Amino acid sequence: MAAGELSEAAQRLEVADLPVLPRPVLEPEPWRPPRLSPGFALGWVLTLGVLGTLSAIWLVGMIATTLFLVLGKGGLLPVLAFGVTGLLLGRGWVGMVQSIVGRLRRRDLADPAALPAAFWALSSGVQRLVRHTRSLQIVLRDPGLSLDELDREMFEWLSTMAELSPEDRRFLQTRGLVASQLREELVHSRWSEDRVERQRMQMLTQRQPVALRPLPRVGHRRRALAVLERFERDVLQAGRDPFRGSA
Repeated sequence: MAAGELSEAAQRLEVADLPVLPRPVLEPEPWRPPRLSPGFALGWVLTLGVLGTLSAIWLVGMIATTLFLVLGKGGLLPVLAFGVTGLLLGRGWVGMVQSIVGRLRRRDLADPAALPAAFWALSSGVQRLVRHTRSLQIVLRDPGLSLDELDREMFEWLSTMAELSPEDRRFLQTRGLVASQLREELVHSRWSEDRVERQRMQMLTQRQPVALRPLPRVGHRRRALAVLERFERDVLQAGRDPFRGSA
């Protein structure tokens, strides 16, 4: 790799040199809910149809029995029976709504079910960085995010890591996670991506045989995601000192 090309690639990770462009904004705490499967969605629709039909029948019957009771042509027992049926239907609707809300709501990363036990032994600074890492993985998977925007997001993440306390940085170093080394890894990744693109464009200009189908530039994005996944895996691995405080 030429020194000039490496320097040029490194500048892409300098946030001050990058223009301010629109980019996805995501709260660091919530976590995207799981996607709905066709079977799950069909079950909801069928359940909604059944509950709606039964509720309509119950409403007509309840109005009729109440009217007969008022007119003196009916007894109290049918009204009580429809009342109990109404309670059961109400519980069914409540369960349906709770199921939908629980499935679609955004998960809080502070939810113990969303994080392993090792997370709670980390310091507060590393905990925030883990949350940042998880939300950043969502941002990077957005196909509309350009490589320059991706580099800006990663630079901010690396800056957060570099600004941790000395104790937290030493902890990450024992896991093989050093901000400067990760930065060089990302610089080399972007340089490789741009080099392949330049070679391809040069072949097109010289009318040399190349693949006619445009190749998506996903290598750098995939490698950046791999860095984030490796960070989370190594930080949350078992065997951490249990006497380290979380304050």
